Amino acid sequence: MLPPKEARGLILIDPSYEVKSEYQTTILTLKKALKKFAHGTYMIWYPILNQKEYHQFRADLSELAIGKSLQTELLFAPLKQTHGLEGSGLFIINPPYVLENQINGLRPYLEKKFSSAFNSID
Repeated sequence: MLPPKEARGLILIDPSYEVKSEYQTTILTLKKALKKFAHGTYMIWYPILNQKEYHQFRADLSELAIGKSLQTELLFAPLKQTHGLEGSGLFIINPPYVLENQINGLRPYLEKKFSSAFNSID
């Protein structure tokens, strides 16, 4: 379905990542999409897990970004040696120029809200 008829577009990639092969499938799909629509904005959501697939996925995303990219992560709790969800990340290829400042402005609020939410569960 790429490229779109319009000159611009946002592609949101948000797999479940429940199957470990989805990390690699996401990278392969993104490579194909970038060949067809290199100037599009791609927003890839991913879970932060203390697993080798997560670490490899982050490295693969960084290698894939040809132009400008933005990566932001929000940890829900300090990283532990567990296999549960520890945070959430976004990797954005060709982000709008104001997005990084907007995310940085929201970060303190989000960190405080998520921190207090997890502290109240304990």
